[in-house]
Amino acid sequence: MSFDVECVLPCDFCPSYRALCQGNTFHDLFEAAKDVHDSECYCQLPLGDHAWVLTEKMNQPSLAGSEIPPVGSRRVDIDQEVSKLSTEGRATVAWFFDGEDSDESEGSSSDTLSSTSPTSPSSLATRVGSEGSSGSSPVKFGQSIFRTGGNESTLPSRSLTSYQNVLSSPGVVWVDRTSCLMGLEEQADFDNRLILVHRPAGFGKTSFLATAEFFHDVKYRDSPVSRSALSSTWIGDYCAAHKCIELFHADLVLTFDLAMTRVTDFERSLVEHVNTVLKQFLCKYQDELKFPPENMPYYIYDDGVTSLAAVLGLVARTRRWRVFVCIDNYNTPSLAAKDTADIDRCLQRFLVGPLSSYLDDLHSGLIMGTGDVPDLTMSPYHQLPSVWAPVAHDLTEDEMMESAFGFTPDEVHELAREFKVQGVESRLEARTFGSDLDKSYSMRDVWDEIGRQCRERDIRNGNAI
Repeated sequence: MSFDVECVLPCDFCPSYRALCQGNTFHDLFEAAKDVHDSECYCQLPLGDHAWVLTEKMNQPSLAGSEIPPVGSRRVDIDQEVSKLSTEGRATVAWFFDGEDSDESEGSSSDTLSSTSPTSPSSLATRVGSEGSSGSSPVKFGQSIFRTGGNESTLPSRSLTSYQNVLSSPGVVWVDRTSCLMGLEEQADFDNRLILVHRPAGFGKTSFLATAEFFHDVKYRDSPVSRSALSSTWIGDYCAAHKCIELFHADLVLTFDLAMTRVTDFERSLVEHVNTVLKQFLCKYQDELKFPPENMPYYIYDDGVTSLAAVLGLVARTRRWRVFVCIDNYNTPSLAAKDTADIDRCLQRFLVGPLSSYLDDLHSGLIMGTGDVPDLTMSPYHQLPSVWAPVAHDLTEDEMMESAFGFTPDEVHELAREFKVQGVESRLEARTFGSDLDKSYSMRDVWDEIGRQCRERDIRNGNAI
């Protein structure tokens, strides 16, 4: 017997997109709700392995309107049949989330579950389990769960997630990265080229990019900051973070992630990615741009040749807004390809060329890539400059970027004190990325070591699951 289920989806532009649907399984419900969503919005919805349901017994209007499953809701497998729920406890509301971002304990709360969104963590936020808590106390990295109990540690998801949820979370430890944003803002005053930086995997490139996205985005100008969050343990420049919160949020943010493209048939894949991102951008900022969605075909072209230029031109003509450009994993296609000539040709045609034409109308931006040395082809004295040279300058070794990536020894010591572990850095290899820069540790390695020690402590204390 079919019945209506209100499905709540983690839409990028509506915190809790809702659709009334029917289906045999929760996967069917998600697909039906996604079809309704996709007819109205261009964002790409993630699908995890589980859904969270609110039973009829608990179905109060205030709970049904929640953006996240309330305490007492029940988790079910995405392939479970809806009819398997008893008649008296049948699902009337179902939440769908990226599986990497949900805690595995029964029941849920706003402290352990968050919806997925493309703009995310500021600084780095980590949740500390309360003293004396047993079992699997979650540690939050950005908005992803890093489990310290049980037999496994879950590395943070690569996806960018909702930063404002972190701002309203009590009991977090902030490892601040906003001080670097102030230096980048001063740099943009006299040079609005995009800043290109290399770091190895695990040093927080995507997290820092998410920080920049949030603090530049006009959509978060009025984001509430809870007293509990700002009164939490703070590692880093607290004053810089406050200044960012007060002074930034003045741009339209445009983010590309070249890891989303395919090396095989790269041109088609890049065009699809660029057009999808631009559609999301126009939908998100339609109020600021006074852009009616029905005009989309006049700006987004199937061949992609003039799509980016058309959108940047639209913003420039407002004479009010500027675009802050973020490009993540910029060199992923080049590193994966045997021949980079075709990759460079496509990048020049669909990304770099349009950006260079409107460089004076941009409010700078960031380009992140894997590696630990500057791109030597960015040198003005090199005969074969990088395809990115017209729009970016490489600050991989610049002192200004030192505080943005990895953990310093002092930060590792402070984190160790918070989690009551010892000798974290003694098991790790420190790295330096310039002759005048201090050493730093991989964020991923630090979390792995903290998680390992916490799990061993739980086993000794008999708290492991």
